[in-house]
Amino acid sequence: LPTDLGKNQWQGQFHIDTKLTASAAKTYNFQFTIETDDDCPQVTMKLTDAGDTNFFIEERNDVAGGEPLNFTWSGVTLKEGTDASAIRLFFDFGGSPGGTNVKISKIILKEN
Repeated sequence: LPTDLGKNQWQGQFHIDTKLTASAAKTYNFQFTIETDDDCPQVTMKLTDAGDTNFFIEERNDVAGGEPLNFTWSGVTLKEGTDASAIRLFFDFGGSPGGTNVKISKIILKEN
């Protein structure tokens, strides 16, 4: 993370864009692993459509440094009830210590 990272939510965000699509009529399981080398308070994690309006999930969680942390959400659906032509995964580390190394791996989105 940059050393000049802001202290407020959305001042340390990045996203991963995909070409994956999703149907509003179906449910999905979503999981990933995150590792940091320093404690990161209230990291925002959001899975949404490419327009960032039709959410599956949005949460804020503390991430303790030094060990892998697995996140799993089961049976999530698109909240607006419309299909997504592409999926976007957001993370925001605003308020985390600058210089922290972050590794995100094992990202899985699976239709139920």
